[in-house]
Order: sequence, then structure tokens, then C-alpha cells
Amino acid sequence: METMSKSLPDPLLLAFFTQAKTELQNCKVSGASRMAEIRAVLLANQSACLGTVLNQYNRQNGTSFTVDQIQAQLKSLRAETVSLQVKLKLDEMNETARLAFCRLVLYSESSQHQDRSLRDQMQLEASQPMQRDEIMEFCALCNTALRLPNVRLHLEKGKSLFDDGEFPPVPIDPPKRIELIQRMFFRALGYDPDHGMAEIERIFFSERSSEFGDDKELMAVFADMLSKTKVVVTNATLIATEAAFSDHDDGGCTRVVSVQYSEKVIDSLTGQYVDEAERIAPSSLAMEQQTESQQRQQLRVASQAAALQQELLGQLLSMPDEEREERMSLAKEASDEFTRKILAISPGPDRIVFLQSVDERTQKELAMLKLWENMLASNEGKPPTIRKELDTRAH
Repeated sequence: METMSKSLPDPLLLAFFTQAKTELQNCKVSGASRMAEIRAVLLANQSACLGTVLNQYNRQNGTSFTVDQIQAQLKSLRAETVSLQVKLKLDEMNETARLAFCRLVLYSESSQHQDRSLRDQMQLEASQPMQRDEIMEFCALCNTALRLPNVRLHLEKGKSLFDDGEFPPVPIDPPKRIELIQRMFFRALGYDPDHGMAEIERIFFSERSSEFGDDKELMAVFADMLSKTKVVVTNATLIATEAAFSDHDDGGCTRVVSVQYSEKVIDSLTGQYVDEAERIAPSSLAMEQQTESQQRQQLRVASQAAALQQELLGQLLSMPDEEREERMSLAKEASDEFTRKILAISPGPDRIVFLQSVDERTQKELAMLKLWENMLASNEGKPPTIRKELDTRAH
């Protein structure tokens, strides 16, 4: 019988990764569960799947692999030592696991929202500083949530996050909807949401340097999360705006509100330093109803931002492959240099002056690079084929 004297056979790995992906997509938890419990459920799910696939493989091939042996080799599996097909399936399974974990965390927190007794039992931290690993996990959850179909529908169309059960009322606009999701993640991490929001403000947006002021990795991770969130919420705002103005024929009347913030940030689409009313970063400040002129101004800003994004994407997709690769390579160098300079300046007036001094060309290059990277990330790292499809339709 075949033993573990050689590497795992590709058919076994492919069967496990494929089946595990399906099981993870269908994995559920019963009501409120802590993050550690959700992780345990997902790991148990994968372990059971491995056992089933392994038994079937051993019977069909006369082998004697064991679960412990397989798990030991899976832990030491390296991308450069496996076939491309195996690597792609492994990446798919890992991404599905991340999505499943995030989905179940949101489901658990939504379940707790409707059960007052569960909420009262929760002992949430409301005074201690957030730890580095907790901030990193918060950013990872926020990024993953943006890739969940139910979250995108929630942001864009105001759909409930989950179909079963009673869950938190859907906020009226996308910025407030993403804030609701972020508040759920703070609770899942064991923090009172208001305290969590205040900690994010203190660490990343205060003019006074925090204990993580020199942590370039953490700053880069948070900036990346903020940028991706900005793009998604801007698009969702445009979609929601179009829907709001199209319901008058049905007798609808939509009141538009916005969120006011106390800090200034870089607009990820234009690279410019924007005023507080345009920001969508986490904030605990209350929503204020806007006058009609302010409402229209806000909608105009959102529409212009989305239009700019589409214009930049159109330019990227119309470029020949070689020209685009060269353009993105130069933009990456500019981005690295920009990041190096901004991290070398302490938060405060000096950083504001630097941000305001960035020339228009650099702003455009940075925005293009971010849009292209986001597009690749959402397309499994592969360039889109939109240009060819458009050419075909034109003929």
C-alpha cells in the first residue's frame, strides 16, 4: 500500500479542496457564537470533509493515508512545490474559508442584536486600548466583508444582511450601513462599538501620535482597508442615489441623510485631502439631516467620484497590455515613494501640508493603481477581458 513516502497526489488534494470549498459555503452556526467557536466549527467542518474524501480515495486507490499524515503535509505545503491547478484550488478554498468566517461572524452578531438577554450577558471592553492583533483582525474582517455578496446587496440596495430571523434595521444610506457592519466586528472582537470607533479615531486620525505611530505595516493595512471601503461605499452611494431618484413614479419619497466626521482623510479615488463631510471612515458622531441643497451637493460629490472612477477604469482598459503594465509599474514606484514619505511625517499639520502639495498627475497615478489592484483582486489576480468583449460587440 502507498504511504506518505512521497508528496501528496494531486487528485487527493484537488478532491479535498473542492469538497471543502462546498462544505464551507454551506456551513452554518446556531445563533450567537463567539469568534473562537466559529473558528472551531469551520476547522471541524474541514477536518470531517478531509476524513470523508480520504476514506474514499484510499478505497479507490488501495492507499493507507491517514488524516494526521495529510494534515501534517498540508501545514508544510508550499505554493512553489505544487502544480498550478492545486495552487488555484488551495487559494479558492482559503478564500472561501475567509468568506465563511466573516459571514458567520456577521450572522452571530446579527442574532445577538435581536436577543436582549444575550446582549446583556456580553461583557464588552469600553476603556482599554485596542491591541495590534485585534486591529489587524478588524481590518481583515472589514476587507473580507466587502467581498460578501450579501454585504454588497446590503450596501447598494439596503437589503437585510440575512433572510432568516429579525436583524438590525437597515440604515438609510451606505456610509451608515458600513458603519453598522464595522460596529458588529467591534462587538465580535469584544469591544463596545463606541469605544472601538473612538480607538480607531485615536490611533489613525488624531493629530497626536499613537503607540502605533511607527508601525508601518499596521498603518499600511489600515490605509488599504480604508481605501477599499471608500471605493465600495462610493459605488454603493451612487447606486442608492439613482434608486432614490427613480422612486417618485411609484409615489415614493426618500429622505437623504449623511454622516458628519471630525477628521480629514485622503480621497482614495482622487488622492486629494477631503473635508470631513466626504469621509466614510468609522465614526461615532451622530447623523444629521441635511438641507435640500446640502443633499444635492452630497449626491453630486458621490456621482462625480463614481464618474471619475469609471473614467480611470476606461482609460486602463483601453490601453494595450504592454503600455498598461509599464504604466502600473511606474505608478507602483510612485505609490511606494508616496507611502515612504507620508509615513516619515508625524500626523498633524506637516502631514496635511504634504498631502495638499501632491500634484494632480501623482494623484491620478495613485488612483489608477488602486483601482487596477482592486480589479485584479476581485478577478482572482487575472486581468479582465472586458476590452475584447467590447470589441466583439462592436462588430
